[in-house]
Amino acid sequence: MITSISTTAQAAPTFVPTVFDNTLPSGMGTPLDRIRCGEPVARVYRDETRPWWGLVDEDRVYEAIADDRFRSFVRLVVATA
Repeated sequence: MITSISTTAQAAPTFVPTVFDNTLPSGMGTPLDRIRCGEPVARVYRDETRPWWGLVDEDRVYEAIADDRFRSFVRLVVATA
């Protein structure tokens, strides 16, 4: 039997996430919780370091962002959100 993703998603139980107050203090919760509550991404990750950051080629990042496939992916994510 073949089931499409949309049919499976409709049949799946609805998940209702726990909603935190918008007053979540800085430094509490996971970074994603803080971002979801409205804290700016730049503030959440300020002073963070990762050992691989020095290996990132910024030119290639901007090249990937400019690609039409990436833009199409972003439009798809926005449309389904």
